[in-house]
Amino acid sequence: MNPKSTISGRRAPFCHQCHFTDHRHFGRRSAVLKSAMSDEKTKPDALGEDRRLEILKDRLDAVHSAEEERNRSSGPVTDESYRLGNRVLAELIGGIGGGAFLGWIIDRFAGTSPKGLLGLMGLGIVASFVNILRMSMRKPD
Repeated sequence: MNPKSTISGRRAPFCHQCHFTDHRHFGRRSAVLKSAMSDEKTKPDALGEDRRLEILKDRLDAVHSAEEERNRSSGPVTDESYRLGNRVLAELIGGIGGGAFLGWIIDRFAGTSPKGLLGLMGLGIVASFVNILRMSMRKPD
């Protein structure tokens, strides 16, 4: 074994500061260095800390403005799709519900129990799908 790499027959610990196994800074001097380093961390530099906060604020502002721009650019496309989906839903609900309601009223006064309800509800479904097909065939502006 290399005598420089051993301390009393055991392998010397690897130093991550100097990347060698010949450690002259271990011991008392190492404790002094560690205490000096810990003092630096407990006393933050007011100017450096303010500058870091300003940089962080600038970065946050840049991110917020980029996010607003991204949301602003996709707004009209989302609104148009949302409106179209609501129209399709309203057609389905209105056709089925309106047909069922009118069929129920006719059954109530005419005494033809489920026939009017089922017939007009089926007619409402057909009318709803025809209107939805018309909307889907329409060319976008």
